[in-house]
Amino acid sequence: MIKKIICGVVSLVLLGLFVFVNNYSIAQEETGSSSVTISGKVYCRNCRGGQQIKISARASMGRDASDIASVEIPGPGEYSLKIPKNAGDVYLIAAILLPQGKSSARDGATLGTHDGGVKVKESDITGVDITIAGYKPATMATYKGPTVNIYGKIIYPEFKEGQQIMISVKSSSRPGPPDIAVLNLPSPGDYSLRVPQNAGDVYIQAIIMWPDQRIFSKNNVTLRYRMNPLRIEDRNIMGVDIAR
Repeated sequence: MIKKIICGVVSLVLLGLFVFVNNYSIAQEETGSSSVTISGKVYCRNCRGGQQIKISARASMGRDASDIASVEIPGPGEYSLKIPKNAGDVYLIAAILLPQGKSSARDGATLGTHDGGVKVKESDITGVDITIAGYKPATMATYKGPTVNIYGKIIYPEFKEGQQIMISVKSSSRPGPPDIAVLNLPSPGDYSLRVPQNAGDVYIQAIIMWPDQRIFSKNNVTLRYRMNPLRIEDRNIMGVDIAR
């Protein structure tokens, strides 16, 4: 009888030890995960219903930078993106997907970016919100003909952290949304913008705004290319600086 009791106690101890070791191993595996999660919201005042949005993490804001990780969501709202722990500083970009599944960022410009880079460490990161500001002109979204690039700088020493910049290219100097091309930037500096080769005379300006402001808010600051209108022909154009 005593032997049976001892055997039963030993069995329970061994079972408890097995459960402890198993749970410890699982916890270690979870702690040692090779990825973290970045999450937040995508805001877009001008998005239409049914538009897919792709959120990408990249090592730089360069035009040729490739995605470290990406996820698609069925419109503005919450997103969650897994990314390797060793990614370092990354930039979050949101772009509306065209019906063919191609990113509209490839047809003119990045549509929205988080303010500055995100430093990836050991823990998950929350509250990384992205605002898609401005309009996506139909011209560049559907244009299939030859294009040229415009290169220049945004010059605005008064820029404050958290503000956003929207460069617009229009066929008229009259007030209204851009109808040729648009480019969103996280800060002043160099830019490049693609436009149709047959655009003719265009008017280029940049709007400095806060993420929660509308495009035509009276609180926004407008910068302009001082030699407007700019004649678009069959070659790239350098030195198109935009300032006050």
